[in-house]
Amino acid sequence: MLRTVLIPFGAFICSVVACSGAAVPESVSWSTTGGGGAAVKAVAIAPDRSGVMYMVTLRTYDVMFYRSEDYGSTWRQVGKKASISCDPFVPYSLFVDPDNHDVVYGYTCGFVKSTDGGETWTEPTSARTGALAVDPWQPGRFVVWNIAGTSVSTDGGSTWDAPSIFNGFVNQLVFDPAVPNRLYVADQTDVWRSTDGGGSWWAITTMPDISFAGLALDPADTHTVYAWGGGTLYRTVDDGAHWTAQSAYVNMKFEPTELLCSAAGGGRLYATGFLGGVFTSGDAGKTWTSIELNLPFSGRHLTLVPGNPERLWLCTGGGLFSKPAGSGLWQDHNRGLASFSNVLATAKDHPERLYAIGSDAFYRSSDAGVTWFPIRFPGVVSSAVIHPADALRAWFVGITGSYPDNQTEIHETTDGGVTWTRVDTGGLPGYGGPYPKMIGDRSAANILYLAVGGSLLKSTDYGRSWVKLQPGCDGTVLLQDFSSNPALYIRRPDTSLARSTDRGQTWEDLPEAGAWVQHLAIEPRDPNILYSVSFYTQINRSTDGGKSWQIMRPLGGAAPRVTALAVDPYNDGVLYAADESNTICVSRDEGRHWAPFQPEFPLVDLPIDFLLSPEGRLFVGTRTGGIRYIDLGRNLDFLFPQIGDGEGAGAGRLQTTIQVMNQAAATEAVVSFFDSAGQPLALALGERTPSAEHRIHLGRGQSFSGTTAGTGPLKVGYARVSGGPGLAGAAVYSHSENGTTMFQAGVPSSPSISNFGLFFDVSPSEDNGLALTNTSAAPVDPRFSVIDAEGQTAAVRKLSEVLGRALNPGEHVARYVSELFPQLLPDGIHTGVIAVESEQPISPVTLRQNDQPGVSFPQDVGTLSAFPVYSRPLCCNLNSIVFPQVVDGIAGDVQAQTILRLVRTGTGFAEFYIKFLQSDGSPMNVEIDGLETPQDQWGGWYIALQPGASTTLRTKGSGPLKVGYAFIYSTQFEISGTAFYSWKQNGIKLFETGVPASEALNDFSVFFDSEPGLLQTGLALVNMGFAPANVTFRLYDRAGQLRASRTWPNYIVGNVEDQHHHKARFISEILPEVDQLDVRGGVLTVHSDQPVAAVTIRQRDNPAIGCP
Repeated sequence: MLRTVLIPFGAFICSVVACSGAAVPESVSWSTTGGGGAAVKAVAIAPDRSGVMYMVTLRTYDVMFYRSEDYGSTWRQVGKKASISCDPFVPYSLFVDPDNHDVVYGYTCGFVKSTDGGETWTEPTSARTGALAVDPWQPGRFVVWNIAGTSVSTDGGSTWDAPSIFNGFVNQLVFDPAVPNRLYVADQTDVWRSTDGGGSWWAITTMPDISFAGLALDPADTHTVYAWGGGTLYRTVDDGAHWTAQSAYVNMKFEPTELLCSAAGGGRLYATGFLGGVFTSGDAGKTWTSIELNLPFSGRHLTLVPGNPERLWLCTGGGLFSKPAGSGLWQDHNRGLASFSNVLATAKDHPERLYAIGSDAFYRSSDAGVTWFPIRFPGVVSSAVIHPADALRAWFVGITGSYPDNQTEIHETTDGGVTWTRVDTGGLPGYGGPYPKMIGDRSAANILYLAVGGSLLKSTDYGRSWVKLQPGCDGTVLLQDFSSNPALYIRRPDTSLARSTDRGQTWEDLPEAGAWVQHLAIEPRDPNILYSVSFYTQINRSTDGGKSWQIMRPLGGAAPRVTALAVDPYNDGVLYAADESNTICVSRDEGRHWAPFQPEFPLVDLPIDFLLSPEGRLFVGTRTGGIRYIDLGRNLDFLFPQIGDGEGAGAGRLQTTIQVMNQAAATEAVVSFFDSAGQPLALALGERTPSAEHRIHLGRGQSFSGTTAGTGPLKVGYARVSGGPGLAGAAVYSHSENGTTMFQAGVPSSPSISNFGLFFDVSPSEDNGLALTNTSAAPVDPRFSVIDAEGQTAAVRKLSEVLGRALNPGEHVARYVSELFPQLLPDGIHTGVIAVESEQPISPVTLRQNDQPGVSFPQDVGTLSAFPVYSRPLCCNLNSIVFPQVVDGIAGDVQAQTILRLVRTGTGFAEFYIKFLQSDGSPMNVEIDGLETPQDQWGGWYIALQPGASTTLRTKGSGPLKVGYAFIYSTQFEISGTAFYSWKQNGIKLFETGVPASEALNDFSVFFDSEPGLLQTGLALVNMGFAPANVTFRLYDRAGQLRASRTWPNYIVGNVEDQHHHKARFISEILPEVDQLDVRGGVLTVHSDQPVAAVTIRQRDNPAIGCP
């Protein structure tokens, strides 16, 4: 069965056009798990035991700050606006203020400070590089020490002109935590002590000719000091009066770079080595043992946190790790860090067991990624397989050595990844191209397949012995279908596909898939249905196991390359793809058309690979964002971020109509209302009594429409609809005064996105509102940036500056642009866009108000209409957008105008080609404010836009009434736009509405309402194909019963001389049964054999009653 895309209608008096929307999965944001870390330079733990920690990492030369509130279980990047570059080889330091864990001090090529939990940081002061020490006895006193001596600040780091306390080469400076004003320095000749805060110093060592590299104090007894240099570790227990050589480096088997003493005393020490390694001693440094255990990276900075037991924290070049001070393995603490990570395997019946790679290391998790433990391996792990019936048993393929002398090894675990044993007997081919890939046979656990070095190998004894199969395999494609006798698919070294149904004994060539197949995915419910990506952007489909193929989406010159492909495990025809524009895309019509997945994938995470677990969890490996995941096929939530109900000032009355349809198996749709504080809001819905929650049973094909009562005091908030994966919805806002309907506006459900924009108009009679609902589990503080028409940033403001705080989970807020930025009108900024950036996903909707102050109805009709937000351009599509309905001109006393708003959302200069066409594809010959006559025979114009710039194209509404559509093409991929329609009668504005650009679809659904003589729903279509479109319409009432159907051959003429054709009709004209059978509402499904762009039209007009 084909999945269809809902196109909800907009609604307003006399005529309306509307837009498309997407439902939001229950997990309203992408979750992050670990499996990879960054180069961690320093970490600090708040001493108040609040769980607050801070970390500084380095990516190339860019300093990045992170904050954790759960002792490092998860991290959130903070200080994103801080632009600090630093040398990777200088010391880094972080300290948390003991009295306020939101105050942090750091040294990263200069002193920096944050007083708001790391969100903002001061510019680096003091050009001297070095390490930072904080005086525990004098608040605000900091000392930076290095080979040139010390720099001192006594005013919290604002200035550094206090006198130096030590002149000369400083290798280590330590304050005594037990005795005020006492501190120690290790330099090239001695260990020094000061008892007056650094005013005077005494050498306390007696060993001659030793350059001391470092020192450490025993916190249990600060009379005990350790110092090392000259190849020996020394100790004093009497403030330096006597020193004892504890051990030589040659016996210790490492040279210390850092040494910590246990707060519990007893001579327990921990140290890092100059050449790597982590070590411990239980006898005050006389003997040492390595505690690297499973640690995959060399340690740089060691922190010891008191407790029972104490816990060691280690900063490494591959992330942050910790372990109990006694027994136990090192645990990863990199969840949320910017890093390369990818999930390699998940257990069939135990989805909590995972294996992953990240930052050149191999990891395991036994709790669904909450905690990760590294697995030490002296090479690169490229693939892992978990036994289908025994989740504790698994295999990985690893590479050791360097090309061309590298070796391929197979290792096995039987205890869930704690210990591993090499099981192959050697002699496996080395790799010279893609990393080796290994899979397990779905129906025989003892069989493994391995693609390495251009060869395909098979083992029937759990990886012990291997035989080479013919043909070869380059590892790009190696997978099986989901049947009981699974077929095996490979890509040969010549890039063609081959198939085996007898576990590799014989092979069938699949030449028609096209060369350069990069990805292959198999439908879980039907092993004969395959999807492939060839030539990097072309999407293909096969229904006969790859013997023949249909091109679903042809090559597109501007489309980004596809980097991963997966098939939805629950819904037919639904695909997911990752592309090089950092987007996760979804197709609901077998790959023909694609749109951004909702909720939006984080822009900066760079998706690279998919792993779809048997229970429907989609893991996404990324280059910079760790591992992200989301659960597919669960109940859906979608939101209407603004609803209103009740009687306002004067005689105004506001109502909201909620419409829901179900396109899948029977489900219970739950409509929940909330006020702006996120608290339940009881409202009537249709004939249902007031309640904050309305449960509606919907079978396949059934729909529901209910309107709030509009009585009592005015109430505002938002609505959430939850239910099965086939639900979709739309809302209609209606405002009346003294019984007269003033306006109606239809909006789709809103996605949860983190980055989007909205067009704005600000004048004495115009304003734009923005309603936001926080759909995440954390407070959000979105950042608003006003971008003028030239693409320049005119103003920046955060929501907390308006509200006085962040927006809490479940809360809702609505503000006009003039409230967010009161200075726009005085500054002469009337149009442009507002870019919105949020750390967490939020659900937005925009509204546009046009109301002349001082001019009352009926001389002026105040309108409030939907004005769609724009996010990323439709992913995986060509670089064009369509507005399927344009009206312009005069008919009698009525004047119609169309306004197009376009924005350059990408980087770099772009040129737009715009043309307005009549229904037969001929030029519409409209006049545009500010533009000369069309520049070519098709009535088109060329307009250039810089990044972020926007433009407004307003038809003049002159000449006879003309109806058609607008087609916009760009030399670049990233463009976005919104259309706005205005209708006047005798010079009085009757209605306005805004709709987004439409994408081409083959299958979609439309809500419709019908009331003879009063209410009609229409549909405008543009044929985007290259042949006449045969269109099938099916009419379902709200009970889901098919009431009428009709196929119109050649309903829309195809592409003629590079022109598309358009047709707009009321549904009662397409299917007269609507009126004949008195079908008052339901769903119209549309199937076209050519892609069509669509928009719905809803008219509410009583011809017997004139305005007003």
